[in-house]
Amino acid sequence: MDAQNVAQLQAFVQLCRAKPEVLHDPQLGFLRDWMESLGATIPPAPTSATPGTTQEGPTPTASASKPTPPPEPEPESSEEEESEESDLDIDMEGVIEEDTDPPPDMGDESIEVTEDMMDQSNDKRAEAQAAMNEGEKDKAIGLWTEAIRLNPLSAPLFARRASCFLRMNKP
Repeated sequence: MDAQNVAQLQAFVQLCRAKPEVLHDPQLGFLRDWMESLGATIPPAPTSATPGTTQEGPTPTASASKPTPPPEPEPESSEEEESEESDLDIDMEGVIEEDTDPPPDMGDESIEVTEDMMDQSNDKRAEAQAAMNEGEKDKAIGLWTEAIRLNPLSAPLFARRASCFLRMNKP
């Protein structure tokens, strides 16, 4: 945007702050709709269109010496929103239920993994994969966990165990 457009936009925002009723101009309906879609609250429109009222505001009259207080917001709207919300039925299909099992063993990162431990871990990994292929997910989880205890530095072991948990619909 060039500087002139930014200056015009700043002037318009200042006008809206000073006289928010300009947002109710039918030509600005697109702007009002956009602002509301972002969660903005537009002040209510002026309540009456009397002959002495223009878009710039009321014309000076004898009754203009008393300032009129701004209208109070209606508390009913929040109650209506609450009642609308309470009428909703939440579809729980596909929602994973809370897991009450203790968290799985993550192994000890501080141990030094030897070649023998890596070989044993690879054997457990192969057994776990075979159990997964046979559909024995609980057995596979146990074998993945044993492999992780032997080699807690292997990220693929954690990923495959996590994949197994997801297939079992566990969080």
